[in-house]
Amino acid sequence: MKNKRSAFFVLAVVILLAAVCWAGTAFAQQPSRPPKPSPEHQKLQLWFGEWAYEGESQTTFLGPGGKFTGRIQ
Repeated sequence: MKNKRSAFFVLAVVILLAAVCWAGTAFAQQPSRPPKPSPEHQKLQLWFGEWAYEGESQTTFLGPGGKFTGRIQ
């Protein structure tokens, strides 16, 4: 008789814990969307993206001069 009570008690505790865990995940908040950028942030969009550059370096003791090009992402 005592073993049945212990088994029933353990089963009841397991079911109760499972219900609490399920309720915690079921009522969790949905992730919110990122906020819409303000006009100040939209002005900074000009600086994002891929950039290409070119130039000419001068001859120095470190090496000869010449034209150069590159890309930045």
